[in-house]
Amino acid sequence: MVVYPGHQGVDLLNNVVLVFTPDGYNVCHTGDQSNRDDFSWIDEVAKKYSVDMLIPNCWTTDPLRTANGFAPQIIIPAHENELGHSIDHREAYALNYSRWDVPFSKVIMTWGESFHFNPNKK
Repeated sequence: MVVYPGHQGVDLLNNVVLVFTPDGYNVCHTGDQSNRDDFSWIDEVAKKYSVDMLIPNCWTTDPLRTANGFAPQIIIPAHENELGHSIDHREAYALNYSRWDVPFSKVIMTWGESFHFNPNKK
C-alpha cells in the first residue's frame, strides 16, 4: 500500500491510498482530494506504479490531469448524489459524462450496481 498526502481544499488532510490486492489488482481511491498543489505528486504516480482502477471523486479539481497522473486502466467516478448532502450540494450523475470525458475507459455507476473488471496485466 502507498499512502499519498492529499488534501480536501487547503487545510483538510485527505490521504489518497493506492492498494495492492493479493490478487494483483492495484486500486486507488482519492476520497475528497481537491487541492491543485497535490498535482506535484499526482502527476508522478503512473511513472512509479501501475494503477488498474482509479476511484476519484466526481468533482475533482482537474479530471484530465488526474486521469493522466494515475493512468488507470479504468476510472469509476464516485461521490455522486451523496445522500448525506443537501440536494443543492449533490453532484448529478449526468455531469460525469462531460467532466470525465477523458481518454481512459470509465464506468459511471449508481447505488447497488456491480461491475466485473479483469485488468489487462502485462
